[in-house]
Amino acid sequence: MTLETLEVEPAHPVILRIGTGEPEKSARRMTIRAISAAIGKPENLDTVILRRDPMIVMIVDDTGMLDHRPVNQRATDLAREAFGDHYPYCIHGDVAIAYDSDFGRDVL
Repeated sequence: MTLETLEVEPAHPVILRIGTGEPEKSARRMTIRAISAAIGKPENLDTVILRRDPMIVMIVDDTGMLDHRPVNQRATDLAREAFGDHYPYCIHGDVAIAYDSDFGRDVL
């Protein structure tokens, strides 16, 4: 799976869950709170930039490793696609892939 094959669309985040089959495309626009709820209500969210123009980010549970969540291999592979095979981290827990502009306005 690559970022291109995910077919991320503006205002429709894609959820990548641990151990499931297909990525889940949101049928509705999601706020950052809704995205947080969709990936398990983590205490701290962080983003991994997957593409700059237009900016697409992976929204992750920043404490997923500390909370002993399993590695999300699909998400880790997407990060390595963006940064190269030398990317030293694994992504833990469920994630959302979204256009940065979709939720940036909700935070302000």
